[in-house]
Amino acid sequence: MSGSGGDRQVRRIEAKGVGNVVVTRGANVLRGQRLVVDLTSGVSKMDGGRIDGIFQSERRNPADPRNSAEKGNTVEKR
Repeated sequence: MSGSGGDRQVRRIEAKGVGNVVVTRGANVLRGQRLVVDLTSGVSKMDGGRIDGIFQSERRNPADPRNSAEKGNTVEKR
C-alpha cells in the first residue's frame, strides 16, 4: 500500500493483540503477521511470513480516462 494515492488518508487504526494483522479497504482484505506503517512517508509494508490477500475489482466504465493502467497501483511480492 502506498500513500501516493493523493487524497487517501488513514481514518482509523485498530490494534488488538500481537500478530495476525488484517487490513481491509472496502471488499479488499490483506492478512499477514506484521504491518509496519510509516506515517511520515505514507508507505505501509506487510511482512513476517505468509501474506494472503483478496482483491475485488471495481466495475468501471472503460471509456472513462481515469481507468487507465497508469494509476501507479503496484504489488510487490518478496
